[in-house]
Amino acid sequence: MGSANADPIASEAETIEHKRRQNVLAARKSRKRKLEYQRMLEDQVQTLQSEVTVWRERALMAQEKLREAGVNFSFDNAQQQA
Repeated sequence: MGSANADPIASEAETIEHKRRQNVLAARKSRKRKLEYQRMLEDQVQTLQSEVTVWRERALMAQEKLREAGVNFSFDNAQQQA
């Protein structure tokens, strides 16, 4: 009997409120994923910058060894020729 007299407007309002809550939760979850992704990218940038520093130092040491061996080589010149 109760369902026959159920207020359709209240049911519609409940449905809208439920959808709104679901949307809020989905938006919160999406923002959290976005923040985690951004942090992962920032960590990756930091790692790559460290690797660049290591390889730059290795290149400079190799260049110095070549100079000591009498070979005049510069990575700046090599980049221009490539």
